[in-house]
Amino acid sequence: MYGELSLQPGLVRILKSIDAVAQTGKEAGTPTEVQIHLTSLMHVAALSVSALSGLPKCQLASPHKDIQTGFDAHGNLRLECLHSPMHCWDLNGHQGPC
Repeated sequence: MYGELSLQPGLVRILKSIDAVAQTGKEAGTPTEVQIHLTSLMHVAALSVSALSGLPKCQLASPHKDIQTGFDAHGNLRLECLHSPMHCWDLNGHQGPC
């Protein structure tokens, strides 16, 4: 169990690795264009891995909705459900603001 979500530990490790690549691009002081490109690539990677691994549906409201990956305002990879209002989790499984 991963917070309110049931995620495979291997998937969590991979998503954290993808997030680390995006964070390294920012921390390394690369040009903004490179950071934007790297973030876009990592988002596609996270979406692909999540789609192949099968994220559970968000069950915090009814009907249950799909969960996808996204980035918060600080550029951190997170999990987002498609409810309105949306529910979000960081990669440590903590639910937080979207």
